[in-house]
Amino acid sequence: MGLNLLLDISRQSFRALDAAMNVASQNVANAETEGYHRRRVELTAIEMSPRGILGSGTIGPSAGGVQVSSYQRMRDAMLDHARWEARGGLNYANEQERIMSTVESLFPSGPSSLSQTVEQFFNGWADLSDHPTDNSVRLALLGRAETLAARMHTLDTGLDRMATETKFALNDRVDEANLLIDRVAQLNVTVAHARRSGNPDMGSEDALGVSLERLSELVPARFEAQDDGSTSVYIGGMRVVQLAETVPLTLDNTGTTPVLTFGDTNVNFPTGTDSGIIGALLGPSLSGVADARDKLNALAESIVTEVNALHSAGYGTDGGTGRDFFDPTGVSAGTIAVSSDVSGSPTAIAASSSADATGDNTNALDIHDLRFSQVMGSGTQTITDYAVDIATSVGSSVAAARARSVGAESTVAGLDALAKGVSSVSIDEEMVSLIQLQQAYAASARLLSVAEDMFSTLLAI
Repeated sequence: MGLNLLLDISRQSFRALDAAMNVASQNVANAETEGYHRRRVELTAIEMSPRGILGSGTIGPSAGGVQVSSYQRMRDAMLDHARWEARGGLNYANEQERIMSTVESLFPSGPSSLSQTVEQFFNGWADLSDHPTDNSVRLALLGRAETLAARMHTLDTGLDRMATETKFALNDRVDEANLLIDRVAQLNVTVAHARRSGNPDMGSEDALGVSLERLSELVPARFEAQDDGSTSVYIGGMRVVQLAETVPLTLDNTGTTPVLTFGDTNVNFPTGTDSGIIGALLGPSLSGVADARDKLNALAESIVTEVNALHSAGYGTDGGTGRDFFDPTGVSAGTIAVSSDVSGSPTAIAASSSADATGDNTNALDIHDLRFSQVMGSGTQTITDYAVDIATSVGSSVAAARARSVGAESTVAGLDALAKGVSSVSIDEEMVSLIQLQQAYAASARLLSVAEDMFSTLLAI
């Protein structure tokens, strides 16, 4: 081995070790960077091959030593795809729970609950039946009726706000998904071009992974890795990204029910239990709000029509009859109101069934007994039971979403832990690697020192 070769081996060793230390330092610096995958440098030996006839020729100055063969981005594509795809179910459940929990907060328990307000309204009629000629009791009944109407107005306003905000959120999330679809296509081109040039762009590959993970939270995405490093994306069987080609989501939010399709294909977006945040906004969350509102409107309509039917047949202490207790035009939660016939006129409240018996309480008892009549749910529920059922059904939706969330979270956490074992940076491991590289660097420096001493000896001869 010539002295020139010894120097060349030392030089190549320094270069290889320098590259390895740069990679370790890069790993340490990005240990907390979102989407970063641990890098690793592969070193290979440069074999010393003798030249000339019978192998006795002089060895060239570039023979022998070590070189960097490749840089690797540590990841398991199958694990990454599995954990991304599992996020659709988790975020679907989380979004549904978030929205329905907000709806549930509109229906508090206790004295201010809807069911208690309905109960208090009918209790007012019971009080009136006990004191049919007492104007103070009649005024108290009017107050309870106005409280019931105000409570329904508040609930209607809250549900209307939730429906509007859900539509706005759906529009924002669809816009975000389309931006991510475009971003994935752009990164696909960058990654594929770098791979073809033989110099992989690991930063772009990390960015691609971040975009795919976020997209999987919004939609039920499925991923297919390509040989050129790009990733094809499918939503409900519809391919929305292939290299640079994309199919955007198209939202029609003008109607009562939003319609989401793929581009101009008229193929509807899937709304299963793994369809991500957008699926939850488009499906059960929006329908859950609408269902609560429909039930509230049905309750208001039943109270207005049933009470008015009996009240208009009765007589007030002023002898008048044929008057509605509630405004007959206000048959929804947002419009229910005490009629102008009785508002401010307690003597117009028809507690009696006879014009000649002002102290009669028969009609007041009949109206009170409406609470026990099965006039709701196609004749299967009473008014008070139906009021309880509205809040109960919302709570059941929250509980079901929470149960799905717990199960999905366990699955995602397990897959994340497996993926992190492959791709995450361990500071302890990287520091051990740096110490080893430091020792190897010192050894290479010692080799260079020996070569220098040998050259000095030769020159002194």
